[in-house]
Amino acid sequence: MNSLKNKKVVIIGGSGGIGLVTAKMAHKKGAKIVIASRSLEKLKKAKAAIGSHVQIYQLDGTNDKQVCTFFSQVDDIDHLIIAADTAEDNIRGKDLKVARNPFDSKLWLQMYAVKYGTPKMVKQGAIILFSNTISRITENGSMTFTGIAASIESLGKMLAVELAPIRVNVITTGFIHSQKWNQVTLKEEQDGSFKNFTETLPLKKVRKTESVVKAVSFLMDNDFVTGSIIDVDGGQQLI
Repeated sequence: MNSLKNKKVVIIGGSGGIGLVTAKMAHKKGAKIVIASRSLEKLKKAKAAIGSHVQIYQLDGTNDKQVCTFFSQVDDIDHLIIAADTAEDNIRGKDLKVARNPFDSKLWLQMYAVKYGTPKMVKQGAIILFSNTISRITENGSMTFTGIAASIESLGKMLAVELAPIRVNVITTGFIHSQKWNQVTLKEEQDGSFKNFTETLPLKKVRKTESVVKAVSFLMDNDFVTGSIIDVDGGQQLI
């Protein structure tokens, strides 16, 4: 039985990375796809890559009013997935006003989306938030990301109680070979990073975004899972 057939799946951050691969997966299973992100150009490319009958919205998720307006145009949401990226920062010598930006683009984005999206969801709907393994380990230069990741994990558990019977779960990711790497690093640098993680991770391999999307698919399909944190990190938090 296909649990996504004719279901409405809204993905914020759906023009790339985990969001885009999730959109492709859900579309193949017959879901109605709505994706939103900042870049209209990326949204158009994503729509072409996903297939027909995909709605796209240009959205700055850090803007409270824009998020409110976006959800005013979307009804009967079965699955809400918030898959935006952020970056690491070192607190030393850091302008803390600048350090607030990742909190806006990751943590507050998820809170805005839940606030305005929940009233538009069906009674048995489901929400998936994203965190990172960095919340469980100590790593130099990761002050901002650690705070965001830990906050999202706590937020997910609290929302699972507050929003029930809507389900809320969190996926934490580790080092993933995503499209983002091709945009920010040279191939030589990528190869060095991948080799290092391959040698240090317990599973001795680096996975691509599709491994994370398998966890997304599981959480969308299983209607008896809520308040859970699923780690898809190859054992990264253990090293």
